[in-house]
Amino acid sequence: MTIVEPPFVPDFAGATPDAVPEFSEEILADWRASKEESFGQDWPRVSLVLDELARHRIHLLDVSPSNIRKSTSRCR
Repeated sequence: MTIVEPPFVPDFAGATPDAVPEFSEEILADWRASKEESFGQDWPRVSLVLDELARHRIHLLDVSPSNIRKSTSRCR
């Protein structure tokens, strides 16, 4: 294991390769709203990262600011 510095997406434990998760539109809307609130102004960029992963058939739903970080400041 190595120590990484931002930007990074280190946690793929909850990823579902090849299987698109099936949720109702209401659940997905709630999920998006929650992530927008968590990531704030960074959400558009995080959303692009998730879209790119999905393009490669990697579906990652358990994202948080602790496992996707863009800041260039060191983690402490």
